[in-house]
Amino acid sequence: MSANSNSKCAACGREGGDLKMCSGCNEVKYCSRECQLTHRPVHKNECKKRAAELLDERLFTDPPPRDECPICLLTLPISGPQTSYQSCCGKIVCFGCTLAVNVKMRTTVAQMGRVRISTSPPCPFCRVTAPASIQEFDERCAKRMKLGDANAYCHIAGDSGKPLNYGRAFELYSKAAELGSPDAHYELGNMYRSGKGRDIDIKKAKHHYQVGAIGGHLLARNNLGVIETQQGKTERAMKQFKITARNGLIKGIEALRMGYSEGLVTKEELDETVLAYKVAVDEMKSEQRDIAAKHLAGGGK
Repeated sequence: MSANSNSKCAACGREGGDLKMCSGCNEVKYCSRECQLTHRPVHKNECKKRAAELLDERLFTDPPPRDECPICLLTLPISGPQTSYQSCCGKIVCFGCTLAVNVKMRTTVAQMGRVRISTSPPCPFCRVTAPASIQEFDERCAKRMKLGDANAYCHIAGDSGKPLNYGRAFELYSKAAELGSPDAHYELGNMYRSGKGRDIDIKKAKHHYQVGAIGGHLLARNNLGVIETQQGKTERAMKQFKITARNGLIKGIEALRMGYSEGLVTKEELDETVLAYKVAVDEMKSEQRDIAAKHLAGGGK
């Protein structure tokens, strides 16, 4: 589209003034809502096509780097149980660092979404004394929520130590999603996909998985790939799995191996992705995390 055509209203041809860009395609402008509605029948199909192209450009670009543990500065593990949310400062700390402090100082341990209280030295990051009860932990999360901490909303919504109220969880995840949380979009996608707390709606599930994937959530991207496989969109699915595998998700490797057996992925593509997977996994490894993994595997003993 020429610069000249983009400087006038697509419906009436008016030039200059306060023209508003079409939010769907970012290709045409309108001088008023009325002109946009008038032009809609003409523009609709092209707008949807361009919007889909723009979505794919964002979706199939490698996601942003995942957050690092603020203590060891290694990329945070993908699995939730291998990280702990600190209700005092809002930091997410890898379980290797949390366990190291717990072993050394008998601090609070966050494991499998539950908080196990012990005599408590401070937070591994900010050194604030750990909460003395579940109630105090939740009160701290409530304060973090007032500060706009999306992770606090997610933590309260998904606290497996309590009976899960799906309606309340949906409200909390929705708020966290508004704050830009990829984790929240992943959980909302799960609710729409499974029918827990919502009617099953695969279209809405895909939307939330897409937003989560663009934000760097590997499990959201994996689930999106699974849905696309089920819908027969295998080429798109393999692209999703390649991205997850290159960023350290074993499920991506497993899906690609299945794709290779079905002729959807070449041997070269698989080998290249496996090498990238190993590099990503190595970047998340440390002696402390290996010890923590054994601790988790042993049931926290």
